Amino acid sequence: MKFDGRVRELGYVNFEPLRDVVLRFDESVWALNKVRQQRFKNVHSQTESVVMIFCDGWPKLRVSKEAGWSHMAEYALPLIEDIITKHYATGGRVIRAMAAKIPPGGVIKRHFDNHPTFSIGHRIHVPLQTHPKVAFEVDDALVNMEEGCGYELNNLLMHQVKNNSDRDRIHFIFDYIPPRL
Repeated sequence: MKFDGRVRELGYVNFEPLRDVVLRFDESVWALNKVRQQRFKNVHSQTESVVMIFCDGWPKLRVSKEAGWSHMAEYALPLIEDIITKHYATGGRVIRAMAAKIPPGGVIKRHFDNHPTFSIGHRIHVPLQTHPKVAFEVDDALVNMEEGCGYELNNLLMHQVKNNSDRDRIHFIFDYIPPRL
């Protein structure tokens, strides 16, 4: 969703239960759903995702629970609910939710998110594991995202990520469309 600024800080969230589960995923869990890597290969070819909720279509959205639901919903849903309750109008709809991993040396190429839902929804990032050498650029400015804090990304601006560290960068990401008032 477009707003003034690049990133809106949402503060600390209780991320440890979700982080602990996600960090224990073996490679078979990360390989369950390749839709983002296949559909958006120019941008996400070097990433892996455990997709919990995904949407397709426009203007009629088809939102579905994906393979990642059984692996992390128990831990992700309380985190999502906490962020929505504290920062947004309740009663809307989560249309995407996933853990996204960029391996050491990996890149998410410069892009902006262009599906129509991105103009009406909030894109929330919660870093589960990161490193100071991860370069997250939004609108040509470096943005430092700390583990355990929530951030809303203005993903209609150009953004990219380079993992210059020696460990995986893992974020929990979800998109929330508030109720129409």
